[in-house]
Parts: sequence; structure tokens; C-alpha cells
Amino acid sequence: VERWKRVEDKLVLYLSSSKEDRIGTPKALYLLARLYEQKAKILRDTTDQERAIQNFTTLVDTFPQDDLADDALLALARISHRNEKLVQAKSYLEKIISDYGASDSIQHAQTHYTEVEQA
Repeated sequence: VERWKRVEDKLVLYLSSSKEDRIGTPKALYLLARLYEQKAKILRDTTDQERAIQNFTTLVDTFPQDDLADDALLALARISHRNEKLVQAKSYLEKIISDYGASDSIQHAQTHYTEVEQA
């Protein structure tokens, strides 16, 4: 947990001092969101889950053309599915399929979509 806190502090500091057009901002947002997602999953902390959702959403909304935007949408779908918000999960997956068809996440999105449909 102490390591997570150190990494979290560094990423938050980087993001608070960075401008939105800074090249490392999308990656920092993604890494911070993944850290929060993992903490939430392991520690069952809803605050960290909300932070993960917020950072993934910020990445998608602010940097929709970034290589990590589709990964962020996939993570949002995963979180929604885990929380039994199936309509929301499907919406994220449909966005990947329609807007990021050439991405590396398309196959994962299609597979996950089938799983959500069957849930």
C-alpha cells in the first residue's frame, strides 16, 4: 500500500503541474486510473473506484484520439460490468467498436460485449 501511495503522489503531482497538451498527460491519467482500479479491486474501496472512473473518463473526453483512449473505455466497461451496470458497460464497448475499429482493443471489446450480452 505504501508503494501505491508513493506512485499515486508522483502521478498526481505530475498531472497537477502539467498542461493538458503535455505529451505524457494521457499516459499519466491512464496509469493513475489503473492504480486506483487495482486498489479498489483489492481493497474494495469505492472511493478509489470512483477515482479510477474519473481519470479514465477524463482521458477519453480530453484525449479521444490518444492510443490509450480505447483502453480507458475498455477499463470503464470492465468496471461497469463488475458493478452490474450492464447497459453502461455495453455503451462503452459499443463506443470502442464504432469509434476505434482499428484499435488493438477491438477484439477484447467484441469478446467482452458478448459476455455482457449473456449476463
